[in-house]
Amino acid sequence: MTTKQILDRVFEQGKKARVAVIGDAMTDVYVVGSLAPSQDGCQKFVVQDRVNCAGGAANAALAIGWANVRLFSNRLRPVKTRWLVDGKIVFRQDEHDTSASERVDILLQEMEAYRPDVVLLSDYNKGLLSDAQVQDICHQFDKVVVDASRSPSTYKGSLLKCNEIYAQKFAEELVYGNHDMSKVVVTRGHLPPNLYKDSWHEFKPLPQVTCVNHVGAGDCFAAYLAVSIAVGLELRDAVAVAHCAGAVYVQHPYNRPPEISEIYSLFCS
Repeated sequence: MTTKQILDRVFEQGKKARVAVIGDAMTDVYVVGSLAPSQDGCQKFVVQDRVNCAGGAANAALAIGWANVRLFSNRLRPVKTRWLVDGKIVFRQDEHDTSASERVDILLQEMEAYRPDVVLLSDYNKGLLSDAQVQDICHQFDKVVVDASRSPSTYKGSLLKCNEIYAQKFAEELVYGNHDMSKVVVTRGHLPPNLYKDSWHEFKPLPQVTCVNHVGAGDCFAAYLAVSIAVGLELRDAVAVAHCAGAVYVQHPYNRPPEISEIYSLFCS
């Protein structure tokens, strides 16, 4: 298939394929301002703007909002607040109080009834799902894409998406454990992702883009990887689509989902 045919398949069939996103939904807060000396003898942060955005699993679902996607997640969302000066994050505050556990069984029942074509497990390990529940999801459904944070053994049977830090941390377990290494995708920022048992040299690099915001780019990548798998793309094509969507995502502030026209423009250039 040509690059245009690949995208046509994703965006046409993705409107029908059932994509379930389950995991830790969060709220990303961006506080934009400036630093100045204060009379207290320390720096003060002068707030100019404050923006609340969907984070984690909620961000992943929003990234493919054009598709037939449903989010199964917590009511109370952990909050990550980032203070920005001149476009750079100078401080982050995490509030992880959540009481999602009382309705997890209901969530799992609702997701099973939805009969998804693919499950995206957006797993930040913030208290929504136990290890046993994660393992059950990976075993129960035919197509499961995991945005990983726990040990690889927890996700046996899934298509595991991780970043380089995770891959280095769990390198021995990935190589010598019981996870299918042909189903491990490692993102590398602006560089093309790696497949543990494949080469990437035949994929042309994307045009260079300006990174405005990297926060949540992994959510976007995982979402497009999942919907591409749902419509039956080969893994290498699915990863290429996901990488392109992530490259569009980082060009905009405040977790803005990529537009379909932007992905076509970049992927087919």
